[in-house]
Amino acid sequence: MAEVFTAAIESGEEEEVERSSKNVEIVDESTVVPYYLESFRFIVRSISEDSSLNTLLFEDPLCEVVLQRFEKLQTSAQRLYVRLFLRKHVWLKREKIRYDKEFGDAAAVDGLLDELCRGSFLESHIPEMELEEILGMLSLPQMKELAKQFRIGVGNPSKKELLVLTLKKVREQRTPFGLPLGKIVKNAAVKLLGKVYRVRNAEKEIFMRVLSLFQLTAGFSSPIGENPIFGLLQLNMGVVKFPVCEVLFDHSLFSSLDELKRFEIARGMLEDANLSFEERRFPDVKSIYLKALPAWETIVEDKGLTAKISSLPPYQRKFSSGYLYTKVMERGLEALERLDEKSDAINGYMQLLEQTTYVPHHRGDWFNRLTILLIRVDKRLDAAAKLLLRGIRDHLVRPQHRLELCDRLRRISNRLTAPTRKQITCQETSWTVREPVVVEIRGKLCPTEQSGRSGFHVMFMQQDSASRVEELALTHYLEAGFSQGEAKLVLICFDIFPDASCLCRRAR
Repeated sequence: MAEVFTAAIESGEEEEVERSSKNVEIVDESTVVPYYLESFRFIVRSISEDSSLNTLLFEDPLCEVVLQRFEKLQTSAQRLYVRLFLRKHVWLKREKIRYDKEFGDAAAVDGLLDELCRGSFLESHIPEMELEEILGMLSLPQMKELAKQFRIGVGNPSKKELLVLTLKKVREQRTPFGLPLGKIVKNAAVKLLGKVYRVRNAEKEIFMRVLSLFQLTAGFSSPIGENPIFGLLQLNMGVVKFPVCEVLFDHSLFSSLDELKRFEIARGMLEDANLSFEERRFPDVKSIYLKALPAWETIVEDKGLTAKISSLPPYQRKFSSGYLYTKVMERGLEALERLDEKSDAINGYMQLLEQTTYVPHHRGDWFNRLTILLIRVDKRLDAAAKLLLRGIRDHLVRPQHRLELCDRLRRISNRLTAPTRKQITCQETSWTVREPVVVEIRGKLCPTEQSGRSGFHVMFMQQDSASRVEELALTHYLEAGFSQGEAKLVLICFDIFPDASCLCRRAR
């Protein structure tokens, strides 16, 4: 509880003290709305009141019910739910939910957890899980106590060793009364585990869908800089600013709720694949790839869907499940290469090149990777040369990739058979590149402090004046004939323009 005195208290003046004590204002911290709850409410309200999106959202009858139940929760319960929602969606032991100071004490947190369980926002009963998953949730002291009960292990083994020994004993030993030992060990482990909580899947999916519609360009489990709740905090703090503009929806990105759900599933798989690849867990990436392969093949073979997606501009195709599944395929093939499963990678790249609808700007990379595998692994130079010719003549391959393919073809042309060499024209091996205009920009590192962090940023020197990179780019587009508003829009939306060559033509 906090006491706020509205008048200054001067020592020795009793009347002033009396006057001040009358103006004491008691602030209940449980009713204070922190930034994360305020941003969460803003996102939910924005989507539910948007006529272009709420029709799609409320196709699911559960959605409106969940949002109404959330509104009826007291502020403290909403705060705790959002806190848990922003964490990993796994089972959490009660001692890991450390918000006692924020909500008063442990009893208050227990009461809020019970309220969320009664409202079906949390679940506290462990379902039919595998024994290994339950043992993995135990701490080392709890694992040692369980091992002591069943006389498992000697000395001072680690948690991993105890887990392996416990599972081994469950597989090999039988109880004298015919009861499965695994069930007995499982019940003992659940008892040791104590109270556990997890965000319920049905409600979680509703709120994830709301956040997804609010910021389709980045997944919710992406790095925190792309998290919409953190982004709103930066906006409210004045760290970032966006121009005021009117958004016109001339085309609906999703025709139905099922289409949106397929998009969400594909995006989740892509995020998991990217995270596993960054952590060098290539077998996990391969399993995600194999899981996504049947869905991708079904989408590609659907001629009606392919015709519909092909009619869209390239930047709108990014919001289709087929586009995201193609990115999963691409990441999976990179993992297969790292796992030395080259033949499967070759077949996968062949499949990608058979379609031209999804991620067409990566076709040059696919041709390049495939020819490298054919040359270095299978030693099939003629097959690689024919593939290089196909890539060079493909109008969807970008110029920089075409140049790389031409250079590779030129290097292997002397080792090809005569019939294959006859198919190669002089132009396809003798591309020349114009020398670029040399632009020299002087800059220096300047110390900076922002958001409590110190570091350095580059200041570019231009005619004895310093400017940031954004200001330098803005000046460039203004000198090229763009208006102030157009130049700012180019900087913000440059990566989603369907054809960057239009900017070059305008600049000339």
